[in-house]
Amino acid sequence: MKERERLIAIIKQSVVPYFAEEIADNLLKNGVIVPPVKIGTRVYTIICGQIYEYEVASYTLDGDGFSFIHLAYMMGNTMHGETHTIEEFKRQYYLTKEQAEKALEGGATNERAIFIPWKAER
Repeated sequence: MKERERLIAIIKQSVVPYFAEEIADNLLKNGVIVPPVKIGTRVYTIICGQIYEYEVASYTLDGDGFSFIHLAYMMGNTMHGETHTIEEFKRQYYLTKEQAEKALEGGATNERAIFIPWKAER
């Protein structure tokens, strides 16, 4: 979902649904920053042919908008995290498990050049 559509949906849920498009356009024109997903959202990625679940933990904001997104995942009883640029996030993560499953069936790998600790344990 593009940031304009996401902002319209947020406005319709909370304030004035009748003028949501005009309000969204005005806010965007005046520099409002719309996060790609809400904190707490579960997202999915494909690593080595398997789907893994992460949770959006936080964002890093700079003068140009959202520059980094921080994700959390559980490994055993320990919480771990990863940080990605927004561009990396949009390329490597899916908003639903169904989207990830469909991508996996289509041959998507999203392989990343990082060490994956839980793969070494298997």
